[in-house]
Amino acid sequence: MEAEAAFALSLVRTRGFSADEINKVKAQTLKKSGLLEYWQPEDIQNVGGLGQLKDYISNRMTAITNHDTNLPRIKGILLAGIPGTGKTLTSKAVASLLGWPLLRLDIGALKGSLVGESEKKIREATKTIEAFGNCLVWIDEIEKSFSGC
Repeated sequence: MEAEAAFALSLVRTRGFSADEINKVKAQTLKKSGLLEYWQPEDIQNVGGLGQLKDYISNRMTAITNHDTNLPRIKGILLAGIPGTGKTLTSKAVASLLGWPLLRLDIGALKGSLVGESEKKIREATKTIEAFGNCLVWIDEIEKSFSGC
């Protein structure tokens, strides 16, 4: 029903199917859950350096677009570093390069005070991510999952 409403809204606003309009509706739906956020991708040219990462993503694009290749699909990339080193920008740029939406999952939002609440939120977030289809999930502040916070 949500998809049908998104398509109808796109037809009304743009007199056609607009990916931007549909993504706006998806972003609003994600925001309501409180677990995930939709972020706009950035151009890969805005990222300075990281030539090896850019080459790696470009090479793996064939594994993603052509299913008959011997290259394995990307399972995940860990970007770690001090604040201000471009991890967020790089995540946005990789999403842009892949042509996929970028979803931000905040580990702090998954924590719950009641027994089983955190697990329920993780299942809910995973279900939403799977329903979204091809997307890049940016797990922010992952260090919180290892601490007692």
